[in-house]
Amino acid sequence: EKLTFYDLEDMELLSEDTDYARYVSAVNISAATNGTAVLERMGFDESTYDCWINHFSFYSWVDIVTYELEQPFADLGWNQDRWNSGNENDWPDSTFVAWSGLSDVEKQAAANLCYLEYTWDGY
Repeated sequence: EKLTFYDLEDMELLSEDTDYARYVSAVNISAATNGTAVLERMGFDESTYDCWINHFSFYSWVDIVTYELEQPFADLGWNQDRWNSGNENDWPDSTFVAWSGLSDVEKQAAANLCYLEYTWDGY
């Protein structure tokens, strides 16, 4: 199950001096409280969280079109049928390629969805 920005309402508040890396590695989301406040203090709002953390992966295709994200997904080979398929054989080749194997157009599309080489290769 994928978490959205507002699913994290119950995360524990962290002190002002906690940096992002320590936060990410230390927080047990299932046990914490008041997460939205923590994320807001870290500079996230709903749209930045959806982009930088989830990369819009939990959006329906209708949401992707509504929020005008269809082009970067299309550049990566996605369309509505592929997006809605649970069968990996239906997914575009870019899904299974490391950053270094993406074309320049695919890299730009991934960057437009808030991927960096590290996050693309890490998932």
